[in-house]
Formats: sequence, structure tokens, C-alpha cells
Amino acid sequence: MSAALRENHIENDAMHYNKSAHPKSLSAMPLNVVSEILAHLNNIESLVLMKVSRNFRRAVQNSKVEINRLTVQLCTGGQSSSIVYGRYVITYKQNNGGCTVSYVDNKVVGGNKKEVFVPEENYLELCNKDLKLMMENRKVEFYSFGVSISGIETELSKKFIDGIEETMKSAKSLTSRTVATYNTSLSGLAQLVGIFPAEKLEVIDFKGEGSVGFEQLINSDQWKKAKKFDGLWSLSIPIEHFLHFEFFKVDLAIFTEDDAVKICDMIDTSTHFGRAQIRCNSINISGMKRIFGAHDEEDNIVYQNLNNIPFYVEFLPDLLRVTKYGYRIEIDN
Repeated sequence: MSAALRENHIENDAMHYNKSAHPKSLSAMPLNVVSEILAHLNNIESLVLMKVSRNFRRAVQNSKVEINRLTVQLCTGGQSSSIVYGRYVITYKQNNGGCTVSYVDNKVVGGNKKEVFVPEENYLELCNKDLKLMMENRKVEFYSFGVSISGIETELSKKFIDGIEETMKSAKSLTSRTVATYNTSLSGLAQLVGIFPAEKLEVIDFKGEGSVGFEQLINSDQWKKAKKFDGLWSLSIPIEHFLHFEFFKVDLAIFTEDDAVKICDMIDTSTHFGRAQIRCNSINISGMKRIFGAHDEEDNIVYQNLNNIPFYVEFLPDLLRVTKYGYRIEIDN
């Protein structure tokens, strides 16, 4: 990464290390040999290598990259951003006259923190440059890609998401099983899921609230084809827009008896539904029990649909949970 690379250059100069010999001899190797070497590097090491020479950059960009989990973070109040890749955290923090870049390996005792000050650089632009190096002209497969914003969402947050979208689209091809966001708007979520092909996107994880931008989200192919939605905080999205999911967990601002009827109708006809959890402060539990044919004193029942498939229904003061018997929950964002 940028901080480690610059620091290594400083250390090598101090040791009078001849940096020109090895990069030159390595870059002269046949591409198939270089590709074999690249196969043993993680993506942070590949990022460092791409900054050594154009030959190495081309070699790395020709290789496919698989990333288990990567999250890009923005702290609006602290004027900082981060790339969190597994055990590694690269942080870009604005300081007077430039940006401090720090690197931490969380699997090393003490973090092995390294940092360097880069004059006349902006923290968002520097973060995007490193992210673009990881993505540009490469075939990239994520298991989970995430965006997190700390602080009040402002125009800066919109600029942050716009920059991520532009950077990610520089990849030759891009897929992710999961897209997860924290404290973004629904329109921001729609913008981010739109980066990835709908055919490979299975899970949408949203920790946010409100209704602004939900039309853009629910009309996207990514929303329509995803299998699971995991939501937190109060959303103002009509219940019918969740009923195509195999699994959904959501906090709703409003959940009515008519909404419960729609869930019953869905259970009676769906061939793939597995589990729903709806939390709402205004749930009428007595009304919910009546719709599912439960007695007032029952907190859980077995409901059978028209095909005699059993579903376990739980009634709690602010929660309704419906689970198909035998359904296995496999949410790992």
C-alpha cells in the first residue's frame, strides 16, 4: 500500500539498498513466471508491487483477483477515509497541507502501524487512487463489498459514493455476492448495488433508515434478483417490495394487518420463501395472531400453507417472525 511502499523506500535509501537491480531483473522475467509469483501475493502486496513499475502494474492487472471482504469507510467529521481489507487497514487522514496515510496489520501484535505524510494530497483522492489501482483493468470477484459512512450524510457523502462508483467501474469485470452499507441513504445503496451485475448479487445488507430514493432501489434488477435482504433501523418501504426475497429481515416504520395478510398470501404461493423477520413498534399483535389463526394466549404457532408446508410463526411485542420448517439461515456479511 502507499504508506508502506513510501516508508520502505525511505528505509531502503537509509540502508543504501540498490533498488534498481532487483525490480529490473524481475520485470524482465517471462509473464508466466511473474503470474506464478503474483498468485502467492495478497491484494495489499499486489498494490505495493503495482507502484514499483509499469511492467509490474500490467502484470498484476492481467491477473484475476478474489477478495473475501473489502469495506471503504468515510468519517465526515474526522476528515478521514479507510480501506479495510481483511486483516489490513489503510487510513487516509487530512492534515494541514496534506494527508497522513497509515497502515495497520491487525494480525500482528500492536498492529505494526506504519505511517507517512504525503504533502498536498487530499484524503479522498488518495484513497480513490489506491482503490483504483486495486480495481483498474482487472477481473475482480468479491464475496462482500461494503461502504460505511460515519457522521451526518452530506454532499461529502455523495461525493464519496460517486468516487467509489467511478473507481469500481474501472475494473474489467466486477462481481460481488454481497453489498453492505452502513449509514448511507437508500439512493446511495441503489447507486452502489448498481455497480455489480444482478446475476451474481445474492445479499443486500442495509443499515440505514428513511424512504428517500427507495423507488430507484426497488426498480433495479439487483433488488429484484437478490435472494436476501438484511436491514436495520426504520424503513418506509411497502412490505410488498420484500416478498420476492427468500430471506428478509427488516425494521419498518409501519406494519399493518393488511401487510400481514400479504405475507400469508405470499407463503401460500411462494416456492422459495424461507424466513421473514419484521420489527415495528406499532405492530398489533392481536391482529397478527388473528390473521395467522392463533389464539391470543399463543406466542408461537405452526402455520400450514395451501400445500400443507409448515411454517413456524413467532409473535413478540414488536416483532413478527415466520420461518419455513427446515430452513437454514446462511447470512454472513
